[in-house]
Amino acid sequence: MAAYISQQDLIDYLDEQEVLDLADRDGDGTPDSAVIDQAIDKATGEIDAAVCGRYSVPLTYVDGFVRRIALDLARYYLYDDEPTDRVRIAYETARGDLDAVAEGRRLLAGAEPAAGDATPQWNADERWFTRQTLRDYG
Repeated sequence: MAAYISQQDLIDYLDEQEVLDLADRDGDGTPDSAVIDQAIDKATGEIDAAVCGRYSVPLTYVDGFVRRIALDLARYYLYDDEPTDRVRIAYETARGDLDAVAEGRRLLAGAEPAAGDATPQWNADERWFTRQTLRDYG
């Protein structure tokens, strides 16, 4: 799975102290790379799952919108305990943005459409009642 953000992106987005507080699970004073990678993988997987019906995944073009979503999701997943209100709100906003993409209310710039047409298809019989047929029988 191709990640949409890197560990350095997450450190830059937060700050080194917050990353240390959240990802130093063994208490040695350095963030655990495996913990950060796990949060990034969860965020990437959540993005892919949300957009796979409309776009080919993994996304080949990652703009600031997708990066921000990935960063907010990964940050949320770094918390062992209850996240702060600010982090929870950012997570809920990111989930809302993903839902909007999944429902087609928001488009991803530069993303390849999914294989096959994602728009609904239907067939209908010929109309029984038209203005003309109603006039003829009326």
